[in-house]
Amino acid sequence: MKFHYMTYLQKIDISLTTFMFCLFIGFLRPLLLGIELNSRNIIAYTLIFFAWYGCTILFSNAYNYEKNYDKLTNI
Repeated sequence: MKFHYMTYLQKIDISLTTFMFCLFIGFLRPLLLGIELNSRNIIAYTLIFFAWYGCTILFSNAYNYEKNYDKLTNI
């Protein structure tokens, strides 16, 4: 697979989605459920989500690029 950089909009999408995850899952979920806030869990869950979501976007870009590149070279 050929890995290429993500576009500017994809970087914004990843950062905005990670921020929203941190806000809703990290802060609002414990407050609504009446659970005590734990900063260690908020940081860990946010970093895990960022790594998972970022790798998903990166691998899907690599797969789509390779598929389109093969189509264009086999014309």
